[in-house]
Amino acid sequence: MPATDVFDPTNHTALLFEGEPRWHSGTGSVTYSFLSSIPSHYDDPNSTGSLVDGQFFAAGTDASLTITQRAMAELVVQRFNEVANVNLVPSGTAPSGGGGNTTGSQITGNGTMVTGLGGTAGYGEQTMPRNDDGSQNIDISGVFEGGLNFFGANFSSIYVNTNGSISFNAGISTYTPFGISGSSSRIIAPFFADVDTRTPASTGDESGPIYVDIDATSDVVTITWDDVNFYSTDGSLQNSFQLQLFDRGSGDFDIVFRYEDINWTTGDASGGTGGLGGTVARAGFSAGDGTNFYELP
Repeated sequence: MPATDVFDPTNHTALLFEGEPRWHSGTGSVTYSFLSSIPSHYDDPNSTGSLVDGQFFAAGTDASLTITQRAMAELVVQRFNEVANVNLVPSGTAPSGGGGNTTGSQITGNGTMVTGLGGTAGYGEQTMPRNDDGSQNIDISGVFEGGLNFFGANFSSIYVNTNGSISFNAGISTYTPFGISGSSSRIIAPFFADVDTRTPASTGDESGPIYVDIDATSDVVTITWDDVNFYSTDGSLQNSFQLQLFDRGSGDFDIVFRYEDINWTTGDASGGTGGLGGTVARAGFSAGDGTNFYELP
């Protein structure tokens, strides 16, 4: 901090960037973004990590993070927010997929599910037919006009899978979850387990359907598994969770998992009893190439 600044020990929850008030009160939010190249005015440390006067990075030096590094950085941001009374959020200033001057919507909320998306339940007008282990191909070009770029491959549609995931080249009917980190399928899964949305005979409440919302105004695709049952048509416990894909322009996108209630982990055909035990649910994403993946612990 420059020597000319006055330090107020009663108000120092977080530093802000140059040209703004020096301290953050803990209200509102502060945006951040990941750089793809390092500005030339950044100090370049030597091999021992020490800074050398007048030694700067070459303009355009690659600053890209691996998937694992970015996930770790985002976890650090989350932990910082918890202890520092400051809400750091992604900047959300990337242009939309339409290539115009509009911006992709910001990611908001605390991880709970988003409603107000239309339809009778507020999760959107599109619903998947009630089924077990099914899939439905959904056109997403209303948000990703030039296609969604998933690790080098472009897609204008996705497969929404009943069993808690989306995929790209084909639907996934597998009901016992496999390790996403070792998957050979292109998959994004907020909760990969044996979901059954058929009408139950006598085992509790009816499952909610799976909703799909394509919001071209906010540039986001939202898929909601609302109060879904586990196999076989067991409604004694129900789960509610959401997947969102935020357009960030040029095919880039952010993935958001949101959860309301997670009461069961396993279907009866996956070794579960009463929704628990056996081969439990998985969550994460994979490019199917054995290299680009991330799975929640």
